[in-house]
Amino acid sequence: MREDIFLGPNITGSRKSDDYIVYTMRDETGDGIMTCYEVFPGILLMYNDFHMQHCHSGFRPPADMVGIDHCRVGRIEWEFRKGSYMYLQAGDLQISSKYHHTVRFGFPLNHYHGITIAVFVEEAQSTLAGIMDGLSV
Repeated sequence: MREDIFLGPNITGSRKSDDYIVYTMRDETGDGIMTCYEVFPGILLMYNDFHMQHCHSGFRPPADMVGIDHCRVGRIEWEFRKGSYMYLQAGDLQISSKYHHTVRFGFPLNHYHGITIAVFVEEAQSTLAGIMDGLSV
């Protein structure tokens, strides 16, 4: 598992193995659990389970990163700089660079369950080149 990812001061790694890390976030409104697997070098799969009203994130990607987020149940909102927002509800999918990662998330229904696929671009390029070798994509 990657050790260079800093998710913020309010998030702790509560369980860890060679295959995954479970991150826990807690505040006065509830808690969130993120279970993170390294699928391939440079590609992480994270299961997100939040039961809270809102949270702050100190995450700063260690390299160029693309995130793919899917909401299975609940709702999540991102507050970006300059007062703009993005929302995901059940069934929604979004793809974005994490260059301007948000600092505040809201959960209007007090729960959110979804997945995030994090792709660290440079590292994943060499990984995917080897996996896709011989395939015409």
